[in-house]
Amino acid sequence: MRQDSGLAKIIVSAVKSGQIPPEFRVRDIMNYCDRNGLHYKESYYRVILANGSAETHSLSYKKYFKRLEKGLYELSKKGILEG
Repeated sequence: MRQDSGLAKIIVSAVKSGQIPPEFRVRDIMNYCDRNGLHYKESYYRVILANGSAETHSLSYKKYFKRLEKGLYELSKKGILEG
């Protein structure tokens, strides 16, 4: 998936295709992106996951992720269906 597709959609696509584990951490995403020539700052990965899983703030972010515990995420129902 191209970098201009948006990192959240890149993550969703990689999880669905098995290139990132179903339960993932920032390091999993960084490793995937490094292998595929996609480069972002570590803070950007963290922001995408935190804002993409928060139900009460950052409402402009699509909620593709569900936080399982600190630093551990999976795809939300929205991520599975729409991403």
